Amino acid sequence: MRSQDADVTICVPAYQSEGFVADTLAAVARQTHARIRVLVSVDASSDGTEAACRAFESDRRFRVFVQPSRLGWVGNTNFLLDRVRSDFHVILPHDDQITDDYVESLRAAALGAPDAIVAYGDIQTFGRSEHVRSTPGLDGPLVARVCTLLASPTGGVPFRGLTRSWVLGRGLRMIDNTFGGFGAARLWALQLLCLGPFEHVPRPLYRRWIRSDPNSVVNTWGVGSREQRLAAWSEHCAACLRTVAGAGGPERERFRLVLAQTARMLATGPGSRQRPRPDDPARREELLMLATQAARSLGLAELSAAELVSLREDPELWESIATMGGA
Repeated sequence: MRSQDADVTICVPAYQSEGFVADTLAAVARQTHARIRVLVSVDASSDGTEAACRAFESDRRFRVFVQPSRLGWVGNTNFLLDRVRSDFHVILPHDDQITDDYVESLRAAALGAPDAIVAYGDIQTFGRSEHVRSTPGLDGPLVARVCTLLASPTGGVPFRGLTRSWVLGRGLRMIDNTFGGFGAARLWALQLLCLGPFEHVPRPLYRRWIRSDPNSVVNTWGVGSREQRLAAWSEHCAACLRTVAGAGGPERERFRLVLAQTARMLATGPGSRQRPRPDDPARREELLMLATQAARSLGLAELSAAELVSLREDPELWESIATMGGA
């Protein structure tokens, strides 16, 4: 199949995965939607990952790239995103698997919801833990959908969806950091959600492997000193603040998002015990003050006294903030 015939590109960043990447690619090859292009990038691996991936190049839908030097998982993913030429694309980590009808189901959902930036399903985890993860409620207005994502303990679910590729034409890419891409998947979902609503397909279409081995990138994020974990969290939250402050919509709405992200930062950081109390006037004032300072540093105009009073008495906003850190 020529690349121009495909309307969905599946991007698979791979690294040191000779023992399992074939399972990931085999699940891709079984897709019931035939018009796919599969781009695999092997990130300077020292094991047999390249050979395992090259075995699939007999299928003309597959193309494998090999990086001469380490890019990291975010850089390796962006390398693939730079090469997407189809209407839709998917980011598929090298150790996860998709159901045979994953592309077909999510593409149909996206076509039925033309305003949706992403169509996504639920996730069935396997390995160290087995349960279904779901993140509904991302299809509403800007403030409602972003607050839902910020408050969700399963905010990484929509990262594993089907995305409209016009967002890449705007120069949007995943944001790396100095901590091995800590939180980059959730930040990517936040970037996309600020552009438009998501469409949820409420059934498991994706299998995520919860690994125990120390080579998993996710497992490296919890190691190190508390100071290192706090630094990683702070850098991630600063990127989230910049993202929501740059969202479309009136500045009053963007201030609400800065306020919600400030609450999330305080409620769910390493060792945090500061869950928001919407019924505590002093806590509301503290969060409003911190959000005002953050908004000012991000270049947002200050709200009037009347607008601050309106925010202080907004029950829906504070009910959403109350769930930061888990309901």
